[in-house]
Amino acid sequence: MTRRRKVSVSRANALLRTLEAGVETPSDRLRLLAALERSLDRVRRLAGDVEPWTKRLAAECERTSIAEVAQRLDISRTTVSLVLSGRYKSSVRGIQARVEQLLPKSAAPKFDSAMHRSAACWGEDRPAWVARLADACDRDSQSEVGRVLGVSGSVINQVLGNRYRGDMERVQAWAEALYPETPAVVPVVRCKFLLSLPDLPGVERCDDVARVECLRTQEEPIADQFGLAWRQHCTECNHALSKVRGRVVRITKELR
Repeated sequence: MTRRRKVSVSRANALLRTLEAGVETPSDRLRLLAALERSLDRVRRLAGDVEPWTKRLAAECERTSIAEVAQRLDISRTTVSLVLSGRYKSSVRGIQARVEQLLPKSAAPKFDSAMHRSAACWGEDRPAWVARLADACDRDSQSEVGRVLGVSGSVINQVLGNRYRGDMERVQAWAEALYPETPAVVPVVRCKFLLSLPDLPGVERCDDVARVECLRTQEEPIADQFGLAWRQHCTECNHALSKVRGRVVRITKELR
């Protein structure tokens, strides 16, 4: 038995002994009963005894999103997250009633791989980069692929399920740069900033830059005048993300 579970069991036993000893007012008794219920729920969660309605809630969040489920249940996203993680300290009876009433009992379709899930959710319109992303998830994991792309595993999950409502252009750009169609070939782009630099005697000119470095330059904070000049060219480059293209780059106080 883990330490956290021992503490929860001890608290539940203490509350039970207090109830058996008797309390002065009915309100105190109701308060102790509610506290005992919360302690017992925590003991069950720590023991791995997950109730069916909690499994249904987790499955629905996996199929759609925590925000959408919270909206359907008319509760906050924080409450849903706390319930799923077993850290919700209040009584869960009200939430359980809403889940059993509003969420469907049929479980979400299960897929044996990220590749099959992306194919089912995207259909014939699935882009090639999504298929490569799914293949990477099958080799590693969604959280690992998200770490490589600089996003959360939840974002990767939503992209594979064709329900991501965030900046899809950024995810696509990083996915195509880090998981190219030919792994042995590093994607490169013709850099507008490097083209603007003068020729140096005895130095072979190279105006191409890896797509990964191109994206990193667009997103990293400007550290010096060289970075500022590079970023200004990014705003006029066809390879820049739409959120960067056309933006005015101003000199910050740190660079003055």
